[in-house]
Amino acid sequence: MSRSSLWAQRTIFDVMKEMIRELVSMTEQEWGTYAFSRDPIHKRVSTDLRREMIQSANRCGREEAQKLQKRFGQQDITQLVAALGLNINREDSFGVDNFITFAQFHSPNSITLFMGNVTATQDLILEHDMGEMLQYVDVEQLLTAHEMFHFIEEETPTLYTRTTRIDLWGVGRLRYKSGLICLGEIAAMAFAAEMLHLNYSPYVFDVLLPWSKNEIQSRKLYQDILQFKNVKGEEKNG
Repeated sequence: MSRSSLWAQRTIFDVMKEMIRELVSMTEQEWGTYAFSRDPIHKRVSTDLRREMIQSANRCGREEAQKLQKRFGQQDITQLVAALGLNINREDSFGVDNFITFAQFHSPNSITLFMGNVTATQDLILEHDMGEMLQYVDVEQLLTAHEMFHFIEEETPTLYTRTTRIDLWGVGRLRYKSGLICLGEIAAMAFAAEMLHLNYSPYVFDVLLPWSKNEIQSRKLYQDILQFKNVKGEEKNG
């Protein structure tokens, strides 16, 4: 390999590591604000209420993980899948109908993992020597843990993410309320982080998982995410 090629490869490695350093340093509030920005009705929520909802959703996810650990002990994700009666389907693809998809929960108790993304992401982490930065996380277990929360969410109608609603419109005494998709996603990320003892948000994988199929889009998403880092008025602790 030529000296210029080695330099280019080293530069790419450095860029990747710098990106991950930026992402793993983001707080729950910053990631939560990013998650809210992707919700179709996020503009209906005030800044103060959004901050409160982010905190509550993260707490909900962590508490559900702690309940599960207390109930079954410190078992790994594979053992918990069996204990909860979940079925895992592994598809040798990157998604459905040309859409990149990481994993899906199907009611009542099935999880589909799209292994093309899992394998490519594990290879990417290894290639760029990012394992230590990401606490040597098992990507398949991470995705499974995330979808495991959605199973618990469906089984628990009293959960915060199920009961929280906001007013969309009203006429007289008539009010139309709606939930927010992002609350369940924020809680699922917190659940997965708690289950796998991660000190960063699994939202980092929003950038890493699609990288192999669409590097340009992943780079663009990374730049978009950075807009939510150190946002004025956001709290720095989760």
